[in-house]
Amino acid sequence: LPGRTVLASYPRSGNTLVRSLLESVTGFVTSSDTRADRPLSIALADRHGLVGEGRTVPPICKTHWPERVGCTSYDASRVIVLVRNPWDCIDSYWHLNLTNTHTEKVTD
Repeated sequence: LPGRTVLASYPRSGNTLVRSLLESVTGFVTSSDTRADRPLSIALADRHGLVGEGRTVPPICKTHWPERVGCTSYDASRVIVLVRNPWDCIDSYWHLNLTNTHTEKVTD
């Protein structure tokens, strides 16, 4: 595919699942505009084999912009918008922020 396709979503909308599926089906490595040195990015890359974490190279790049203030801007030819129930996203994002993991939840 010429140009870059952006996978845009609110955090915790399932973009890791979609990236994994896209990589399996297309054979393309997906990338992400997050900082590769963040512990969450490292854990995500290791757990799901996402070797493009922290790179904004074509053909497919995940973004949470504008939530990711300060990230490098780039052009894209296409956009895939991933939408999940907002209540589920907010709840999941709350747990992520309090536990600093993609898998744990806050318990009573």
